[in-house]
Amino acid sequence: MKQILLLFFLLALTGCNTADQEEAIQKEDVGALQTRNDTTVENDEMLVESREEGHDIASLSPTEAEALVKRNLEEKNQDDLIIQYDHQENDHYIIHVYSAHEPPENTEAWYMVNIQTKEVQLLKQ
Repeated sequence: MKQILLLFFLLALTGCNTADQEEAIQKEDVGALQTRNDTTVENDEMLVESREEGHDIASLSPTEAEALVKRNLEEKNQDDLIIQYDHQENDHYIIHVYSAHEPPENTEAWYMVNIQTKEVQLLKQ
């Protein structure tokens, strides 16, 4: 009798497990590793978040440095310009600016942004 009850109990548990899996498939959870994080994060968003991790709130982030360079270039036609953080040297971010449509040697420029003072300087080539 105990064996029959045990068999019914195991069948019931198996049925519950199958129902839970089907329910999860129907809901189409997009969270990483079933963490119930229902927000989808785009690759660009993850890149920006990872670049800005570890920076003090009072200091300048790489994304903010790119925006400062962009503001500094407002008089130029920016439609085809790519403004991209490259690396950090001491207390400065190095920003690379180039055209998407012309050869890099004709349009390439490098800027240095001071993290503390937010001063933008064109680097000599």
